[in-house]
Amino acid sequence: MDDDTSATIAPETMNSIMKTKWKDERTKANNAALQTASEYMRLFTKEAVARAAEQASSENKTTITVSHLEKVLPQLMLDF
Repeated sequence: MDDDTSATIAPETMNSIMKTKWKDERTKANNAALQTASEYMRLFTKEAVARAAEQASSENKTTITVSHLEKVLPQLMLDF
């Protein structure tokens, strides 16, 4: 996948996700932090899909399923 056409996660979406875990509602993230978190999430998602596709391929499958993601997730979490 070419980075120029890769999907992105809007900083506003990342902010909403982060707010769900903040204990103090006055907590805020600046724009640079939101952009960095959004890029991290984009890369994480891209890597998860690539690894799941490789797992599916190793099982001679042409469709990625939740089970493929579940199989690659432990190592992915350790790598990231």
